[in-house]
Amino acid sequence: RLALRGVVPDSLVKDCERLSLAADKNAKALSQKLVAKQQQREEALSEGQRQIGEERDDIDRKRAAKRVEELVNKRGAEALEGEIKQQNKKVATLRMQVAANRTMVDKVSTRVNIAAMEDTAKAKHGAGRMSA
Repeated sequence: RLALRGVVPDSLVKDCERLSLAADKNAKALSQKLVAKQQQREEALSEGQRQIGEERDDIDRKRAAKRVEELVNKRGAEALEGEIKQQNKKVATLRMQVAANRTMVDKVSTRVNIAAMEDTAKAKHGAGRMSA
């Protein structure tokens, strides 16, 4: 300011100082607005990232639940298959026993029939002798 005395009118120097102060105030206000906007953006970004994280967690939970359900169903199906195989083995064993019993019944029936025929033959043979 001292350097400008006598060269530039005082009113012009005062106007420059006033404009300089106003420019500093405006720059400070703009800087504060810029900082506030930047904070808002960061908060919005943080909130968006938090929501995305929650959505991802939710998706992961749903996937895990679905996988668990699939495993439970698979294990249930495997257990049922095992049970069916056991029942089929029991059925096969019972069928073999029935077949063996039928064979035994057939053999006994054949023996009974043979014995009955022998008895009939003896009775006829014996009856024939008596009459003779």
